[in-house]
Amino acid sequence: MNTCKNLLIFLAGAALGTIVTERVLKTKYEQIAEEEIASVKEVYAKKMKKLEEPTEGDTEPEPTKEEVNQYREMASNYTNYSKIKKEDEKEVVEVYTPQVISPDEFDTNDFKTQTLTLYADGVLADEYDNVITNVDEIVGEESLDHFGEYEEDTVYVRNEELETDFEILKDDSNYRDMF
Repeated sequence: MNTCKNLLIFLAGAALGTIVTERVLKTKYEQIAEEEIASVKEVYAKKMKKLEEPTEGDTEPEPTKEEVNQYREMASNYTNYSKIKKEDEKEVVEVYTPQVISPDEFDTNDFKTQTLTLYADGVLADEYDNVITNVDEIVGEESLDHFGEYEEDTVYVRNEELETDFEILKDDSNYRDMF
């Protein structure tokens, strides 16, 4: 029982000492912080006062009537730019048509790639053998005339609008015979 009592007295003393020390240090460092803040404010107040004092070269000469008139003319001409209508201007719309590209250019950008097959009977199909009906919009009709230009049985086409590079493979069999 005696040791328990001594232990409680010791813990109470330690807790009381911690609280007193914390409060003393807190007030001491708050006072130091306030003094530092006051000294910084004083330094910046002196700098601001120095900046606000006019120096000999700070005054600007009064503009002459001629300068004022020139300024008004420039300002009035400048503000009329938005009112000028250009009749010759036409809206420019960029149209991307599919283009034949070299094998080296194929799959060199962030575009998707897709393989198509051109059968001997003129049918163009995708990799799942679905017939492509809008050939001119996808790869361009004229691109199908470029077999043998780079490779004998392959043409590479880039469609900027669809952001896709197409690899068109030539197949000597007829689509209708196969499907």
